[in-house]
Amino acid sequence: SQPKLYIFGAGHVGRAVAGYAAGLGFRPLVIDQREELIRAWDVPKTEAKAGDYLAIIENLTFDKNTYIVIVTPQHEFDEKVMIACAPREYAYLGMIGSKRKVAEISKRANEFHNISGEILSKIDMPIGIPFAAETPAEIAISIVAKLIDVKNKLKKS
Repeated sequence: SQPKLYIFGAGHVGRAVAGYAAGLGFRPLVIDQREELIRAWDVPKTEAKAGDYLAIIENLTFDKNTYIVIVTPQHEFDEKVMIACAPREYAYLGMIGSKRKVAEISKRANEFHNISGEILSKIDMPIGIPFAAETPAEIAISIVAKLIDVKNKLKKS
């Protein structure tokens, strides 16, 4: 079956990830608290849901065929979503951010939320395949390339 792709954040990067991934065998569901973005959602072969990130996470199904991309509009949301998703079952979990932001969030996740170093090491932070991406579309390509890489390696194992 097609891998589920939960994209937290319907902004420029999330929108581009959904569009690329839908054409490459993933089933994207984009989640955002900004209702105006979800009302205007028009990316083919994707679903979009408006509401509180954490409440929606509680009603999602996670398994070894679940891919998670965290690209919300605020560091605080990224952190909360990552902490809520990290202990669940998934094939891939990635969060956008600078090396400094990732280090700060990882430290807090470990100290205040008991997310172990082992779990944190499985999270792709900063997300994607590193290259000199600058635009939202380029960043999305690096993320989708990583999703494809993980999916195809899992198929072979």
